[in-house]
Formats: sequence, C-alpha cells, structure tokens
Amino acid sequence: MLLTCQSGFESLLGAEIAACRLGAVDASGAGWIRLGGVGGGAVPELCFAHRAMLEPAEISGDGVNALAGRLCDWFMGALRGERIEGAWPSVWQAPIEIPGLGKRLGSVEDEFNALLRKRLSRVAKLASPDLPRGTGPARGLFVFATDFGRLYASRGAWLGGQRRMADDSAAPSRSYLKTEEAFVVLGREPREGETVADLGAAPGGWSYSAAKRGAQVVAVDN
Repeated sequence: MLLTCQSGFESLLGAEIAACRLGAVDASGAGWIRLGGVGGGAVPELCFAHRAMLEPAEISGDGVNALAGRLCDWFMGALRGERIEGAWPSVWQAPIEIPGLGKRLGSVEDEFNALLRKRLSRVAKLASPDLPRGTGPARGLFVFATDFGRLYASRGAWLGGQRRMADDSAAPSRSYLKTEEAFVVLGREPREGETVADLGAAPGGWSYSAAKRGAQVVAVDN
C-alpha cells in the first residue's frame, strides 16, 4: 500500500500508521509512504492521508516512452475480465518538491493516453482526470511518481477527507475554499431552489459558494 500526504507531514502520517497498526513502513519520500506486506481492503480513517493506493504496481523505465508503454501493458492486464461502462478516474500525481517531475509525469500521461486510445478508444474516452466525490473506496487508475524513473499505479484507492480546490478570483475570501472542499468530500452541495442560511457570514466566502450554485442565501452578520 502507498499512502500520500502533504509534503512535510510524513512523520505525522507514519505515527498514525503505527498507532493504527496498519503495517510497517518500508520506504518514504516527499509526500508519500509505502507500507510492506499490506494488500487491499478497508483503510482506517487517517487524518494525514490524502489517499491510499491499494496493491500498487511499481513501474520503472529510463524514459517517457518506456514508462508509458509499461504502464499501458500493466493497465491492459489489470482490465482483463472487466467491462467499463461509465466514467472512470484517471488521476496522476507527483511531488511538487522535485523540480520537473510534474512535467515529466505529464508527458508520461500524454503518451499513455495516446497508447490507450489506440488499443481501447472507448475506454480512453471515458477517463476523467478528477477524483470521485466523497470518501472511501474508488476504482480507476491512480498513478503516483516518486522519481523520474519510477512510478506506482493501482486500480483501487481509498480516498481520504482532504482535497486541493481551485481558487475563484470572484470569491470574496479564501474561506470559500473550505466550503468547496467540504461539498466534494461530503458529496452534497446546495442546489438551485434551496435556501441556505449563513450565520456569521462575513466576509462572504461561504455565502458566495452557495449562491453561485443557484441557492437562495440568507446571510446574517453583525
């Protein structure tokens, strides 16, 4: 199992793993910890883990084409006997602390997608770069690069309760991001025609988040 977290919080995640007796740490790096001898199944609720990749495959290669080709071969094998009928997550991640690694992984992703379109165009068209809403188990393709010549891939993941949200320049405050993250994690958000009461509303980020979805907002603040 490979768990990802915010860079700098690896020791705290490691302490959580030890307290839960989830498994022994056999490798770690910027924003990730790998456990040895741990397979799939339920993952306890962890505060510092963003995501747990279940039974990840380690894929190595000297260049973009080698990594993409081996990853595509592995993915085709992992799909055997499974029929994909709807959208599925294809989520790629690399530590931002390693300069250039994100760009390298983006090139691997582009080459992988090109190979997948040649082999299974219908499946490739159904891929989504976004994580599913909510927490708990998810199935798709989850890729994490630990360095320029190695990445981990899994079909199954356990999603934790933290997500990175895109900022909105029209929002009156950054508190808007907290509500946006909560909507994604909980899998529920205000809808058009609903009424939302924001008590202690200033400076208005939460009210804005509900209003832009079409809800009628009653914002109260002294």
